[in-house]
Amino acid sequence: MRMVKEGLGFGRFWVPPRWTDKDCPYEKSNWMNWYQEYLSSDEWAYKRVQVLGLAGWVCQECGVRSAKEVHHLDYTDVGDEDYGQLLAVCGLCHQSLHGHY
Repeated sequence: MRMVKEGLGFGRFWVPPRWTDKDCPYEKSNWMNWYQEYLSSDEWAYKRVQVLGLAGWVCQECGVRSAKEVHHLDYTDVGDEDYGQLLAVCGLCHQSLHGHY
C-alpha cells in the first residue's frame, strides 16, 4: 500500500495521519521506518533535550535515576506531539514501560 503524505508537516517530515492497529491506513512497517527516521531528526533531538531539561534530567517515572531517554505516552501525534505526551525516563524505566524487563 502506498503511503500518502497527509497530516501536519513538521520540518522536513510529514506527520502521518492518526491510526489505530485495527485500522492502519498504511503498512505498520512503513510507519516504523518513518518513526525511526523521525527519531534521528534534528526536530526530535531538539524536542528530546527540551523534555529532558524540563524534567531536570531526572526520570519522571521513578524519580531516582538520571533521565536520558524520552518516552511517548501515546503515538497518535508523533511528529507533532506536545510536551504533555512525552516523559523523560531512565533506560530501566523506559524498558519497563515497553514491557521489556
